[in-house]
Amino acid sequence: MSNRSNIIRTLAAALAVAAGLCAPAARASAPADGCYTDWSTAVPVVQREALTAVREIHNQARQRNVGDVVRVTLCTEQGRFVYRLLVREPKGQIVPMTVDARRPFE
Repeated sequence: MSNRSNIIRTLAAALAVAAGLCAPAARASAPADGCYTDWSTAVPVVQREALTAVREIHNQARQRNVGDVVRVTLCTEQGRFVYRLLVREPKGQIVPMTVDARRPFE
């Protein structure tokens, strides 16, 4: 291999690493699609904004016979925080559901 090929590969690898390091910071401040894709960036938002904890979302869903929460995603819609859920209903069907992140299931 030529020296030029090695330099190009090294630069490409460095750019890929740099892009990966910059991406989480962008998601933490303002998710592009309105949802936090990584819980390591969502948890500080939940704590700072005093949102309902995900564990409590699971508990409330069971207590109110909504079903079992399969997946939780923190999102923003029209200036407010919401959780987008996938819920397995008591009969087994999986359905999407959106609840207010401060007062879910109200």
